[in-house]
Amino acid sequence: MELKLTFSSRHNASYSLSDMYRALLAVCNRDGGASSIEGRYRRSKLSKDGTKLPSRSWVLGILKESRHDHMLIRCKRMIKRSMLRARRRGMLRKAVDVSADMHDIPFYGKVMDAFYVVRSKGKKGTTRFNRLATLHCVVNGSRLTLGVEVVRKGESGADVLRRLLETCRRHRIAFSSITLDRGFYSAGVINLVKEMGIRMVMPAVKHDRVKDLIKEYDAGKLDAISAHTITSKTGETASYAPVTKRKEKQADAEPAKSRRKKTDIEDRYHIFATSMSDFWIGGDPDRVAEFYRKRWGIENSYKCYEQMRPRTTTTSNTVRIVFWFIPFLLYNMWILTRFMTDRRHESDSWRSPYTLQLFTTILLYAALEELGTQKRRPPDQTA
Repeated sequence: MELKLTFSSRHNASYSLSDMYRALLAVCNRDGGASSIEGRYRRSKLSKDGTKLPSRSWVLGILKESRHDHMLIRCKRMIKRSMLRARRRGMLRKAVDVSADMHDIPFYGKVMDAFYVVRSKGKKGTTRFNRLATLHCVVNGSRLTLGVEVVRKGESGADVLRRLLETCRRHRIAFSSITLDRGFYSAGVINLVKEMGIRMVMPAVKHDRVKDLIKEYDAGKLDAISAHTITSKTGETASYAPVTKRKEKQADAEPAKSRRKKTDIEDRYHIFATSMSDFWIGGDPDRVAEFYRKRWGIENSYKCYEQMRPRTTTTSNTVRIVFWFIPFLLYNMWILTRFMTDRRHESDSWRSPYTLQLFTTILLYAALEELGTQKRRPPDQTA
């Protein structure tokens, strides 16, 4: 991990680059259950072993001295290096199934510079968000983050997805298929995936034309697998095969009030946009739905990320970028460590004892021991 930050070289300087890394590990570690940066610092400073961490103001001050665009380049480079390290260890030698996601992080600040702020449907008391686009894959049961992009104001999903995919292809990462969430549903994205020759499955946004397709299918006038053309706001068009699948019936034990909310015809069906061949689909909508369901294993990686992501109220783009990227880097390090450990055991049923929280805690203890400020042994690795 290399951020290339500037520190004082005077003999009486309080902290160094090692202290900065140790502080970043501390704010990503939820050992004490605190969710905010202040809470995690407080937990670390009040620990019985007398751990001494840099002050919060010092950490924020050092980070704010860097330009946000330079910091973004450095953080993306760290993710790329972790991906290449995984490839050298044998994790990405074959073509992989990947999943691209859009994640909105609520933004409450009032600043003139809203370069990384996008507007969306209101959630958690705000309509302004910082949006991250991520690319994940599953290798031998392990979920690895291949790329992270920060969506800029006015940027299209196709532009963001192109950067994610082309970065991986430049480093010889092959894709067998891709699943996308609704945030990418557009003509530009569909044309991009076709251009790159990647098989795609994505849930369609149920606008008026798609709702009409569902009603025609429900009336028996349309096959489950047909053809459809989408037109973007810029006039770009794209064709795809919509696959319609009836939702499973609601359980009898479901309250009557919940059942009454889902009386519209379009709510009774799932509809997917896909570029899979007719031969692969085989006339079975369930096969497409089951394939898309694999993506939920990849979704678990973002749940781990949310557990580690530091919460902050600062409006500094530089600070927020670092706090977005560090958990992804730690997650990749954890996955690579588990993969290398698993390869040393012949039994397929053996699983590494490292949880993500424990792995971060061990890294923090190792950093403290290296600096000579911590004499105790790391926590029990078999806990």
